[in-house]
Amino acid sequence: MEMVISILQLGDLYLVLWLHTTRDPPTEEWDPALQKIRDLKDLVDGDVGRIRSFVFSDGGAPNAVQRKELFTNLLDNRVRSAVVTNALTNPIKRGVATALLWLNPNFRAFGPNQVEHAIEHLELTAHTHKIVTQLVKMQETLGPNTTVELVVDHLAR
Repeated sequence: MEMVISILQLGDLYLVLWLHTTRDPPTEEWDPALQKIRDLKDLVDGDVGRIRSFVFSDGGAPNAVQRKELFTNLLDNRVRSAVVTNALTNPIKRGVATALLWLNPNFRAFGPNQVEHAIEHLELTAHTHKIVTQLVKMQETLGPNTTVELVVDHLAR
């Protein structure tokens, strides 16, 4: 397994929480995740302003077709999104982050020691503990994730 997804209701907002390994998500994991987001979009009657997307990745990222399907076709390039990753020093992964910003002006990328800024960007500061608790739970399913471990260590300081 290269990716897990969880959806949290936080007040009147919904957070799509993604956790990726170092490898890009295969179609057999990506397609069911998109179906969950389609169902969520139906739940909010198409009001994507009530959805936030928060990604924690050790470098795995959707390919160009997957990004288009998610951000352009499904979320209308309007969802406030953030990724926290330890892979921004990789020029290819930094390029993916730049491409996501071009697709969605509400997207930002952060290093693990900037997780508070990511949460502020998502306007979810009051829910930090719940988000981190869910990430740790997701990590149990996926296995060790360096980015999550760095985030947890950083927040413990």
